[in-house]
Amino acid sequence: MKLNKGILFVLLGAAFFGFTPIFAKFGFSYGYSLGQINIVQMTISFLLLWSFTLSKRSSFKGLNKKNVLQIMMTGCFIGLTSIFYYGSMQYLPASLAIILMFQFVWIGIILEWIFSKIKPAPMTVLSIIFILVGVFFA
Repeated sequence: MKLNKGILFVLLGAAFFGFTPIFAKFGFSYGYSLGQINIVQMTISFLLLWSFTLSKRSSFKGLNKKNVLQIMMTGCFIGLTSIFYYGSMQYLPASLAIILMFQFVWIGIILEWIFSKIKPAPMTVLSIIFILVGVFFA
């Protein structure tokens, strides 16, 4: 059976994301601050992503100032997510912190519905229900 690249990337992403609470909890137990842990995580991510990008010899021909600013804004929000996630791990168990973090899925869908007037599909509504049931049982 041929393994799809997308499946492999999702599994790798999940594995690395599952390692994050261990990384953060060990860092806090050794006395590192929230900022130090975040800088180390961002540096490792930066090096891995750029080495992958450069090894694939990706082209940057389509980039312009607007695209670069959008990419930078996306990065800012990802950075804020890491800061809040690691910050929550200082005070909460890792299992509760991850449950709270993944509330962005259904909140994002509702915000998209409110602000962009894009009504969620019935399958999306069903997935929101599954998410909320899972949160209730967690």
